[in-house]
Amino acid sequence: MPADFLVNHHLPKGPSFDLLSCNYALLTKWEFADLSSPYWSWHWAGRSGASIVSGGKHLSLDSSKIVLFPPNTHVSADYRPGTGQAYIDIFYISFSVKAEFKQTSPIVLPLSKEQVRFVRNIARQISESDHKESAPLQMSPLSLVSYALSQTDQACWIKPKNDFRVTRAIKQIEANYPAAVANDQLSEMAGMNTNAFIRLFKRMTNQTPRQYLEELRINEAASLLQHGTLSIDEIADETGFNDRTYFNLMFRKRLGITPAQFRKNSFGV
Repeated sequence: MPADFLVNHHLPKGPSFDLLSCNYALLTKWEFADLSSPYWSWHWAGRSGASIVSGGKHLSLDSSKIVLFPPNTHVSADYRPGTGQAYIDIFYISFSVKAEFKQTSPIVLPLSKEQVRFVRNIARQISESDHKESAPLQMSPLSLVSYALSQTDQACWIKPKNDFRVTRAIKQIEANYPAAVANDQLSEMAGMNTNAFIRLFKRMTNQTPRQYLEELRINEAASLLQHGTLSIDEIADETGFNDRTYFNLMFRKRLGITPAQFRKNSFGV
């Protein structure tokens, strides 16, 4: 035996996440009305003056705290410069997590003086970078997000229901994205009657296969609207909607506003 263990503590694998964007911006104006996004966002401000309103609660942004927004958290923002203050600096990260979270309200995470210095240093490095890929700098947002997620209430994470037939179907849907996979093809892979398979899929995911695909499309569209430069027509085509009218309808059904309104309002969230 290579080792004799008295005790071996194993840390379970946590939810994985994907960074969508990492930005450090100097703003003379930062305001938007009620808005929610289908992905997470992380916010820090280097100086006071900006505020967030969510669920009737008013939160100020400053260097002493991180404010974390789970998906579908409704947020409004406002910036009122102080005397002699011409701008505010906002450091924000958008990311998606491959796990469901119950809470849809802001999470405030206080920072120690050492943590403030760490965040401020990363923001400075981003502002001074020449926009070329830098492996050490690319790792910094990952550490910030990992820390923030580790501070969330673990009871709020929804443990996924597992069934190998549904897991296989989800992989097939994602592999063919943005194209749709017919229900009868998915049910055949699962070795089930089509109606029985759809009932099983909905019991495990709270969605039909079609709804699961539409959610993937809307989430991708929201990310492209905020972080990309494609036109709305191009995004509709890129995400498999093709028809702009149908895209507008489905986007508004899911997020409550049109794609154009989302793009106009979503800077920094």
